[in-house]
This record gives sequence, structure tokens and C-alpha cells, in this order.
Amino acid sequence: VLSILEELVADGTLRKDLDLPLAALLIQSVVLAWIFDRSREEHDAAEAVDRILDIFLNGARA
Repeated sequence: VLSILEELVADGTLRKDLDLPLAALLIQSVVLAWIFDRSREEHDAAEAVDRILDIFLNGARA
């Protein structure tokens, strides 16, 4: 997850001041796993991941 976030910062998708280790921990946290499980009931896995990333990283976009 951290390397993906680093790539997104490098290509300008995410802000350069984003705390990457913290963002990676949030994405991998138990809370997000719970949200993913709930979302997966309504969406397929790829849509659930996209939705979670959008919710948690939208404020980090450049």
C-alpha cells in the first residue's frame, strides 16, 4: 500500500504533504476491513476498494 501511495504522490495524484505511513495504516486498518466487508455485500470487491480509497483519499488529492 505504501509503495502505491508513493507512486500517487510522485505522479501528482496525491498531495506531497500527505503523511504516507499514516495513510497506509488507515487503508490497512481493521476499520477499513469492516467497511470493505459491508461494501462488498452491495458491490463487487473492486468497486468496494475504489469506494474506500475515494472516501479516505479524496481530501488528499492534489
